[in-house]
Amino acid sequence: MDYQQCTDHLARLFRIPAAERDARRDHLPALLEALGRPQDGLRGAMVVGTNGKGSTAAFAVAALSAAGQRVGSMPSPHLQEARERVRVDGRPVSRAEYAAAYAEVLAATEEHGLPLSAASMCAAVATVHFRRAGVTRVVAEAALGGRRAAVRELGLDVKVITGVGLDHTDALGDTLARIAAAKAGAVCDGDHVVLGHLHPQAQTAVEEELAARTGLTLWQLDRQIHCTARPDTTSGTALLDVATPRGEHRALPCPLPGTHQHHNLALGLATAAALPPRRTNSCARPWPPPAGPAGSNCSPTPGSTAGTAGSCSTEPTTRRPSPP
Repeated sequence: MDYQQCTDHLARLFRIPAAERDARRDHLPALLEALGRPQDGLRGAMVVGTNGKGSTAAFAVAALSAAGQRVGSMPSPHLQEARERVRVDGRPVSRAEYAAAYAEVLAATEEHGLPLSAASMCAAVATVHFRRAGVTRVVAEAALGGRRAAVRELGLDVKVITGVGLDHTDALGDTLARIAAAKAGAVCDGDHVVLGHLHPQAQTAVEEELAARTGLTLWQLDRQIHCTARPDTTSGTALLDVATPRGEHRALPCPLPGTHQHHNLALGLATAAALPPRRTNSCARPWPPPAGPAGSNCSPTPGSTAGTAGSCSTEPTTRRPSPP
């Protein structure tokens, strides 16, 4: 299967009617199991939001790469070629690499009778390539919403909400509150949540959604994350001082113009800082699913200690290493 055949097949998946697309999306957990769980061993962040996803994700990738990590990223949508959706250390994979991963996923869908939606195919292809490439960290952008986004099935345990506006109202709802709830639905028990500036209606909706989760860590811009800009008289650009609960970064040049990009840089740094020691994420659904109440795929991981609903901290003790 060559690259052109892969992109032609993906284009057909994007034209599938919505009802069939939703049903196919539910095949992703079983398909990942059939592929040998390529998502296992990956730590990373899922970035959702109306605006700022791309810049925030790019800044997070840059910060992780600078720290010596081998970083896979999944931008959405692509601008020119489908392979742009699968990147390692910021660079798109080659056409041959993309075709090899795509062919492996497609063969598994046909062998096991598990056809995928376009978004699920993109997520599976990227994850298969990341396994081959020895990626250690992943930054994935949600294509649409949060609760039903395909990349949520990868079990990435940092969730970032950059901001909320009126987008995809036909699918997510026609108010800021409904859209915010759909995006915050990506969050699962035990996640580390990073929030940007939110409209008051969106803030309330996000807080209500998070109240149903346990064991969360929450950092928000201008609360636990602080960003101060000052002019650089030499270059004419801004220098940023960014502080998170994990440390401070001073005199960082922001390569993109606008105050909103200062905020995106701060969120990107916070995302990189938030990645905790690996654990089993409650959003990564086991397959076959265990018996339990319908819709309980965000229940606490078996064997873990579940906190009180809505329990939240800025630095949970459950993520600190045990004393010697």
